[in-house]
Amino acid sequence: MKKPFVIGLTGGIGSGKTLASDIMKECGAYILDTDVLSREITAPGTPGARAIAEAFPQTARPGGFSRRALKSVVFSEPDALEKLDAITHPLINAETEKRLSEQTGIVVLVVPLLFETGMEKLCDLTVTVSCPKRIRIKRVVMRDNISAGLARQIMSCQLTDAEREKRADAVLTNDGSIKEFRDEVKALYYQIAERAD
Repeated sequence: MKKPFVIGLTGGIGSGKTLASDIMKECGAYILDTDVLSREITAPGTPGARAIAEAFPQTARPGGFSRRALKSVVFSEPDALEKLDAITHPLINAETEKRLSEQTGIVVLVVPLLFETGMEKLCDLTVTVSCPKRIRIKRVVMRDNISAGLARQIMSCQLTDAEREKRADAVLTNDGSIKEFRDEVKALYYQIAERAD
């Protein structure tokens, strides 16, 4: 079986990664989103959920844990994020590699912490979505119903747009209209698809 051509798609929280991957899906790509995988491997009753509930007993609920409680613990207690990552990252990596091995064609691997976790090694090419911080904060507050302070804390645990741009092969800028962004994503995708053939 021919190996897939893997586009690693990243960007900070609220930058527009999901919109970019939705547009690429419309163009024909298979989307593998590690946020979705993360939810699957930590769903109630899974070994991942049990491991998190044991590591963070204050978040434990019947069959698993409270995601909301976990978010506030992880971004307010030192070392809590590292502890969580040590549980989830190996599970996510193993599942990602398994699913990539089952694909052909173009796969868009959506990873918020692509460079931080070293998952760019699984990619043939990397793309980051950049967006001004003030816009991202506003989006995240509305979307996740969290405070601007918590949104900033989450952002402080991620690379800056400038750092991601330096490491990515291509940059998508999401600071205009949805139509402009859609056109930009499509143009880049078709350019990459030609190279991938």
